Amino acid sequence: MLSYQHGYHAGNAADVLKHFILFLVLQSLKKKDTPFHFYDTHAGAGAYSLESSESLKTGEADSGIKKLLQLAEQSSTGLPSEITLWLKTLDLIQTQAKDTKLYPGSPYWAQHLMREQDRATLLELHPIEYQKLRDWKARDKRIKTFPEDSFKDFKSHLPPRAARGVILIDPPYELRSDYLNVTTLLVECLKRFAHGIYLIWYPVVERGNEITLLRQIKDLQIPKTLLVEINFRAERYGLGIAGTGLIIINCPWQIDSQINSALPWLANNLGDIAAANYRIDWLVPESLS
Repeated sequence: MLSYQHGYHAGNAADVLKHFILFLVLQSLKKKDTPFHFYDTHAGAGAYSLESSESLKTGEADSGIKKLLQLAEQSSTGLPSEITLWLKTLDLIQTQAKDTKLYPGSPYWAQHLMREQDRATLLELHPIEYQKLRDWKARDKRIKTFPEDSFKDFKSHLPPRAARGVILIDPPYELRSDYLNVTTLLVECLKRFAHGIYLIWYPVVERGNEITLLRQIKDLQIPKTLLVEINFRAERYGLGIAGTGLIIINCPWQIDSQINSALPWLANNLGDIAAANYRIDWLVPESLS
């Protein structure tokens, strides 16, 4: 199925959580001079406009990044320091692009944070999205793109030459089989790159599918596996995404405390205050003893 295009959802609350955590992880890797390799299994178009017809049609960014930017304008205090730094980075990206309506996808966040020695590999199967992705990355020789199905082809790109790497696994979950495919892909990748940092995104639509995904990943018993989740509103059939989560495997040091500092604020400001809730739990701690 190739109907999903992320432009309709760019900058929504799920993007905010995903890109904020991706930002923290990549920033942590930059503390060392040794290179890292970033992978995105479902890269999308790379960059989006918050004023595009697709974005305006759904209005999802209104309760996501647009809301956070409005809050930041209204108050220079009260925001967690990690959120302030993330929003300042977004402002820098927009300033460099000379487009205040631009919203960067995961590849764009990675490109902005990459150094000369770092590399990225981006996969996208949708032909329209892939062409946009190629146009976006243009002449950046640090980045390679492939029009491939990650569930079939991604493992061939591992391991990276660099000793360190971040693999973002974020399919659209249009099909229920994607949940099982994610676990299968993860197991295959771990055989080739066991010490990589894996970020696995999932939506909360109706409780059930993601619970199975979490159980399967927990059963792998990989030390330092962290779960982060925000539920924006009460789940109700037919109303779309009610929450979002990210699983971090081989979680870098202190990332949990950085996320924990910002998570209550994000949950309160991205969701229905009466129904919003969040959790951050070690699915598997650092020590299994």
